[in-house]
Amino acid sequence: MHRLQPFLPTSSECIYAGSTREEQHTTLYTKDRLIALNTSYHFDHRVTDADVAMVNHLVSLIEAARQIDPPTLLDGDRIICISPEKGVVSRHGHIQRRMSMGYWMTICTDPYTPFIDEELESDASGGYWIVVQEKDRASFTFVGKELKTFCAWGHMGMTRNGALDFQAEVFVWELTHPSFY
Repeated sequence: MHRLQPFLPTSSECIYAGSTREEQHTTLYTKDRLIALNTSYHFDHRVTDADVAMVNHLVSLIEAARQIDPPTLLDGDRIICISPEKGVVSRHGHIQRRMSMGYWMTICTDPYTPFIDEELESDASGGYWIVVQEKDRASFTFVGKELKTFCAWGHMGMTRNGALDFQAEVFVWELTHPSFY
């Protein structure tokens, strides 16, 4: 077994321990890899085997939900936000269904790392947000897949510095909308 060195992956690099893209669903995160991505969390709380299992479970759920053809918009997907007047305003927007106040979905153009749970419901903060109606569904263009960073509460629960970051592959969409400024 080889030791992984910490790195910041690009969209084409594999984030999992010693694996190819095809092997990712069986290799997932190791404890060392999770510690390397969450040094501050590890200093305060220690990454446990339960944390690793929880993260691997979430990664598996997130990526399994995206093994569909044709792709469909899902909570937690990334969106490229385009203003008709200004062009691209964000390449890292966040699509969210939770807290959509009865609307079909909301989009955050500049999100912080979103939380995600086992129901695959995400919860981001940041700004600014726009509302998207279901009638706008046809305006979305599928671009591909990309790694996206999520977080979830570790074994200590909701506490200071208690969230673990990890990455999973999500769909990427593009939307030109007059509300993007």
